[in-house]
Amino acid sequence: MQLTVLSLQSIVLSAQLITLYLQLIVLYFQFTVLYLQLIVQALQSVVQTLQSTVQALQALVQTLQSLVQTLQSTVQTSRSIVQTLQLVVQTLQTTISCSLL
Repeated sequence: MQLTVLSLQSIVLSAQLITLYLQLIVLYFQFTVLYLQLIVQALQSVVQTLQSTVQALQALVQTLQSLVQTLQSTVQTSRSIVQTLQLVVQTLQTTISCSLL
């Protein structure tokens, strides 16, 4: 009878140990889930920062493209002014030459 009681107590203790071990495994998985959630949040923050950076860079590209267009227009205007001034100089030279005759 005592042997049966001891056997049953041994089985109960083994079951309790297995239960504790399983609870430990559950806690480990819960900790792992929390850790992975923190990683996901950090990565989401990084993604948001990168998206903001991309938007800022796109705005910068648009600004630079606008600046390039403005500079190209300025160059064309300057060329027209130079051509006009060259014509004025030629006209003045012709006028001076004619008046000297």
